[in-house]
Amino acid sequence: MAASAVPMEVETPKGSSSGGGNNDEGLEYLLKEPIPSAENGGESYAIKGVDFGIMSGEEISKYGEVEVLNQGYFDPMTHKQLALGCHDPRLGAMNRMSDCQTCGKNFRECPGHFGSIKLVLPVFHVGYFRHVQLLLSAICKRCGRVLLAPEKRSVWLNRTRKATKDVQQQKGVFRKLVDTCKKVRQCPYCDAYNGAVKKGTRGYMTLVHEVPKDQAKVDYQQQYTDAVANNPEIGNHLSKVAYEDLTPLHLLPLLAKMPPSDQEMLKLPPQPERLVVTHVPVSPVCIRPSVQIGDAGTQEDDLSVQTSDIVATNNNIKATLSRGGTLKQVAEQWQWLSAQVALMMNSEATGLAAAAPTTKPIRSICSRLKGKEGRFRGNLSGKRVNFSGRTVISPDPNLEVTEVIIPQYSAMKLTFPEVVCRTNIDMLRDRVIRGTEGHPGAHIIRLKSGGVKNLAFIKKQIREELAADLQYGDVVERHLQDGDVVLFNRQPSLHKMSIMAHRAKVMPWRTFRFNECVCSPYNADFDGDEMNIHLPQTQEARAEALALMGVQNNLITSKNGEPIVAATQDFLTSAWLLTQRDTFLTKDKIANIAM
Repeated sequence: MAASAVPMEVETPKGSSSGGGNNDEGLEYLLKEPIPSAENGGESYAIKGVDFGIMSGEEISKYGEVEVLNQGYFDPMTHKQLALGCHDPRLGAMNRMSDCQTCGKNFRECPGHFGSIKLVLPVFHVGYFRHVQLLLSAICKRCGRVLLAPEKRSVWLNRTRKATKDVQQQKGVFRKLVDTCKKVRQCPYCDAYNGAVKKGTRGYMTLVHEVPKDQAKVDYQQQYTDAVANNPEIGNHLSKVAYEDLTPLHLLPLLAKMPPSDQEMLKLPPQPERLVVTHVPVSPVCIRPSVQIGDAGTQEDDLSVQTSDIVATNNNIKATLSRGGTLKQVAEQWQWLSAQVALMMNSEATGLAAAAPTTKPIRSICSRLKGKEGRFRGNLSGKRVNFSGRTVISPDPNLEVTEVIIPQYSAMKLTFPEVVCRTNIDMLRDRVIRGTEGHPGAHIIRLKSGGVKNLAFIKKQIREELAADLQYGDVVERHLQDGDVVLFNRQPSLHKMSIMAHRAKVMPWRTFRFNECVCSPYNADFDGDEMNIHLPQTQEARAEALALMGVQNNLITSKNGEPIVAATQDFLTSAWLLTQRDTFLTKDKIANIAM
């Protein structure tokens, strides 16, 4: 809603050919216009970079396949997706029984398409509201120029251009510039009075501008003579207040007439009026699915509900304006529209709960992106893999530092595909006969002829026949067994020694156990910590894991060259006490300590 990915620079590579049909098709979908290629007689292009910026209302409308005008979801007569509604068929295929009316693809292949809502009245963007407030404090409320004398402009422009090292430096220069402009009360270009810009108290996300006092206040009120003549109600409000409302409607033309040099000085993107929301994108139906609940109807996604509420409020404002409603009615509906748009963007914004109370938390766009369960950490960075396990860890000083105890329950679930050869055929026959019921056993046989045998559903007599018929080249997915290489990991993985390779040792009980000398690289303790294991699935992966990640090859940390796998805490204290001179223990005490 706030950012878009668009090609920043496009170059024509010399002597290059077309990038291929699939790439061109993907770019055409991104740009929504045909791309010339060598195949159709044009030149081939290559994208050099991507620039992230704020989408304008025109761009949102252009990329949207349909303008949503109806707050409904389905046609009450046909029960099909309602045209111009929140589930318009052009927004993507909704289920397996329908095809997309934009690309013609089915539910599996259609990527989904955006729509748009054109707002009758613009609203503030909840993500940029604070920045807009600071911006208004730095510019004239009449002409839109930065409140700096002409002789100071070049100084601040040079400071802004030099502040390119990091974001914090840029923020510092911006703050100092705003603080300097706040002290200026009279615009050096149009002589207009500029007071402080504050948050309003009569609604959510409102800004007010202090009105000048005494004679200046009289001059200020005279600016609204024509408006008062047409609507006396404005005069009643104007005489009572000592400030003016800075609405998004007032802000749009103000930002549009800012000169480019002022935009550069304030580090604003091109067309700073994009900071005000005039169009709301409607997300594809594939990311806000509608769940059928028997004959009771459907359960709609939170984004669909919010989209419907925005369309309904937008239509109400349009109807109120067309029938000549009062200023109070329009202001209340405008406030509600602003709150609904903010709720869809970021339901956790400060003060939004009071402005738009809801019975349950709303999963807004921001809440779907951020956090541990969000798109980035949960879906893109976070992975869910097979051939892995997780449980609580326990100490076992009797183990080698390279060993880890795997519970038998886990070992019977994890499998390794071993190719049958002359040296292991007898062992694998024994695993096949034992099947999935005992350890060490096997789960599946993949015949080199292409067949697959699942041992979980085969009787022992047939398993014995399969074992006898094993041939070189067949693959047996056997249970994890003693000596197998596993990767041992504790989160958070802050350095490379947070995941290392160990040799497995299968034993009863339900915890992973390892020598406490290996606690330091994992930053592990035994107060309930859990760790993960991963079973490599090829011989090459096992060899790489042992050579690069084996504990025996990572005894010394690369940070400072000190040993990181070593005795610590009570293990070290006990060793010191036991090895003191003239320390003698009876056989009973030794047996008690060993327990």
